[in-house]
Amino acid sequence: HTITANTATVTINKGGSAWSNSGMQVALYSGTTLVKSAVTVSSGSTASFNTIPVGTYNVYATNGGKLVDTGVDIKITSTGTATINYYTFDLNYNVDGTWYYGGYSDRILAGLKINGSDIGYKNDYRGTYLEGTTWELYSYKIDNVAVSATASGKLTSTNPLNFTLYTINFSAPGDGTVSPTT
Repeated sequence: HTITANTATVTINKGGSAWSNSGMQVALYSGTTLVKSAVTVSSGSTASFNTIPVGTYNVYATNGGKLVDTGVDIKITSTGTATINYYTFDLNYNVDGTWYYGGYSDRILAGLKINGSDIGYKNDYRGTYLEGTTWELYSYKIDNVAVSATASGKLTSTNPLNFTLYTINFSAPGDGTVSPTT
């Protein structure tokens, strides 16, 4: 009687290159049923599993501190491989043609949601998440005044949090006041 030990290897990439992130967890599910418990990646950029039944499984991995479905499937015949891609959100402002990568002197704050969770108004923000993670800009605060603005999308290999803003100068006629009709 022969027992076949099927194996799976999940490669973890960040920005398209192998990513070694100590503490990252990867698990295999069949639908919502756990097949192989989460393994913690301690070194290197792969998570390996042994003695897996033949089948197709959902790959779960750490995203924003939670173990979530990556949308990546792995098919096990005798061996299987899959790749998980992570990318970085990096909040940057281009104000009147000049880039500010570490905030804009706390004068501009962006109201952000990541995967539907409100992370609040941020001067600067950087985080690494799974490809396809949703983001939403719901407002700005400029010099502590709320300014209506919206944008949203999914994280891909291109950083979506590069926002361009322009200064508008008003010249007040006559008595020095500006109104919607002047």
